[in-house]
Amino acid sequence: MTNHTKMETILHKSYYTIPVKLQAEDNKYLLVHGYTGAIDIVDGSIVDAMNAENVATILSEDEISLLSKRGYLTDKTIEEEQKYVVYLADVLHRMLAKLHKSFGFVITYNCNFRCPYCFENIISKNGEAWTKHTMTKELIDKAYDAMLKIEPHNELHKKEILLYGGEPLLRENREIVEYIIRKGIALGYKFKAITNGYDIDYYKDLITPDIFTSLQISIDGFRDNHNRNKRHYIEGDSFDKVIQNIGIVINNCVKAIIRLNLDKNTISDGNRLMQLFSDLGYSKSSYFAPYSAMIENYDQTTSTSNNTFNYMEFLNQTKKGFCFENPAINKLNNAFKTYFKNKKPYKLTPISCNSQFGSFLFDPHGDIFSCLEIVGRKEHSIGNYTQKEIEWHASKNKWFSHNITKSSKCVNCKYALLCGGKCAIKEFNKLNSPNNDCNSFPFLLNQAVNLSYNKYNQFIKIDNYEE
Repeated sequence: MTNHTKMETILHKSYYTIPVKLQAEDNKYLLVHGYTGAIDIVDGSIVDAMNAENVATILSEDEISLLSKRGYLTDKTIEEEQKYVVYLADVLHRMLAKLHKSFGFVITYNCNFRCPYCFENIISKNGEAWTKHTMTKELIDKAYDAMLKIEPHNELHKKEILLYGGEPLLRENREIVEYIIRKGIALGYKFKAITNGYDIDYYKDLITPDIFTSLQISIDGFRDNHNRNKRHYIEGDSFDKVIQNIGIVINNCVKAIIRLNLDKNTISDGNRLMQLFSDLGYSKSSYFAPYSAMIENYDQTTSTSNNTFNYMEFLNQTKKGFCFENPAINKLNNAFKTYFKNKKPYKLTPISCNSQFGSFLFDPHGDIFSCLEIVGRKEHSIGNYTQKEIEWHASKNKWFSHNITKSSKCVNCKYALLCGGKCAIKEFNKLNSPNNDCNSFPFLLNQAVNLSYNKYNQFIKIDNYEE
């Protein structure tokens, strides 16, 4: 039996072969493979041939050999391929656990805003005294000590510590924030912060590129809509002050990551906001980085529930408008950019974020959390850092062992290692989150492939697929 005849009897298209039509080209496709990470551009005739029952009688031996090597053709059954993906996901997860650890300080759960959709509203039942408690210098020292206990190899620490809350940059917390910063800088770290931006002017002298790499600031639509959602609990309207403070960040040469929180009420504000940013000169700055994010209501009993999008609705709306940028599409764009420019394969991942292997957030009550969305919720604390030795809780293993293999939907999905699976906290709480809509990933993949191709196709040759 010849080699060609043998391949004819056993080879077929892999379950994990994903063709995406290139909209700018006539009868061209980009192939992505779900567990080899291979990416190739092929003619439509190749896609048609792989869909046929008698693949080896249509394609040449060289074509079959290359397509098999890349994973697009296989002799494995679907069940065998899925079993291999489970194995690969666990291997990749163990590898990630050996990489860099990231750290953050939840300085306080107190906030000067009262956003109706905030996920931290869930912990407000703990009472005002608990919420307003702020990290002490003693706790900060213990947190820095805990970082070396968690990862003794300093070179495996991400050198960028997150400041978080509540609102981390409250004016009344200036002294303790400065203590965190001075100690961190002395140890070789820089900082980033997620802030509402209202009290940034009280930190103007600290917001420098020697200290901060970025500040993420949220805007909830134009003036009236923003002021309705993000009202200072004492001083009232916040829009104009936050917009002015964004200028401080940019002028101090620190990246201002502007998160445009959008729902059905504010989606139409996008163009006005971008015009405002242009008029102020922000848009011309390399330190200005806006992106759009869908507001997700964590308390389905509130009136804001009626204003939220489902995820596909949000993606379609932002596609038409001012700013399609969001973390999901950026991640995919970067993956295909590296292929188009450098011929590198897709970077596979078994997790949705680093909360599932190496994120450690120290809060003002001595608890350690791994996920930003569940800080302050004792049942999700992975440990306590107040004693000489860290006390680890059972939930640490729950968080750090969770990957696509733990989800019945993900484990059999051809996109699983491209997507990384659903948000872990949504899975744990069985929340029917709009952001967990599995139908969105094929849409995002299609958009990212075509957006990236249109931008970077000058780096590639289209006459055939390449090894």
